[in-house]
Amino acid sequence: MYRISIQKSTGKIIEIQSGGYSEDQEYCQKNLDILFKNAINYGYPDNDLEIKFITDIENADYMSQIEKENKNLSGDNSTLAKLDMIEQRLNDLDVKYNTLINQKIGSEIKNGNLTSS
Repeated sequence: MYRISIQKSTGKIIEIQSGGYSEDQEYCQKNLDILFKNAINYGYPDNDLEIKFITDIENADYMSQIEKENKNLSGDNSTLAKLDMIEQRLNDLDVKYNTLINQKIGSEIKNGNLTSS
């Protein structure tokens, strides 16, 4: 058996842990409470959580879902390329800005409006 915490509103899997199941209901609840407290500490609202035990088969399904989500995130090269392009443009703007500032300061020094120290 496994324990899982899920954000209800999005279906997002927050955490999966193995074990923690027993015939002792108090023991089980204590282990479910660990996932609940972890989710709260991660910033999820308590009324948007589903915490439960799942079988090995359900766990395999959830793990497959996680793998697909990870592939989708890592396989989105177009987004990464766009971010790289934005970063390059920002770097270019920074260089242009610094060049203009240096030219302005140089001009002001030549005209006697500023003195170099």
